[in-house]
Amino acid sequence: MRVSKLSVLILVGSLVLQGCATTGAGGTSTAMDRAVGKCAFAMIGGALLGAAIGSRVGNGNAAEGAGVGILVGGAACAVFVKLAKEDQARISAIEHQAVVENRTRSEAFIAKNGSRVELQTQVRSAPVPQSGNADKPQYTACRYSDKTISVQGQSANVEPQLWCRLETGDWQAVSQ
Repeated sequence: MRVSKLSVLILVGSLVLQGCATTGAGGTSTAMDRAVGKCAFAMIGGALLGAAIGSRVGNGNAAEGAGVGILVGGAACAVFVKLAKEDQARISAIEHQAVVENRTRSEAFIAKNGSRVELQTQVRSAPVPQSGNADKPQYTACRYSDKTISVQGQSANVEPQLWCRLETGDWQAVSQ
């Protein structure tokens, strides 16, 4: 019976977290969007691994192991879930400014839910992807941005985001 309740908990949690996944303007997803989308998979994987380990060690309680696995798998996810869409847009704007200025930026602000958010964005050079397709934009330069986000002291790294400069001089996030 415990496994059944646990299965329902995992399913509900994964559906809730999947509902947080979004795509950016024009249907492209940013690194932040992808990190939020991966939350469900991290929690499910943590639960399954925890259940497998829990059934083999200690008192052999798979449900208890799965619970620990969910906590471990969801640690970074908690950071992203705490951020409202407006907060994510603010983080993207700060990241964009760091890319435009080609410098590391650190900034702190109070999120919509009252939590203190600290963001550090580091910028580094990236190769310009070659496009053989006339429909795709031509880029003149590219940079990666690496972000570390802390919400109330709980930190998570976001995979690097590729940004490229269009012929107009504007920088845009590029899906990898």
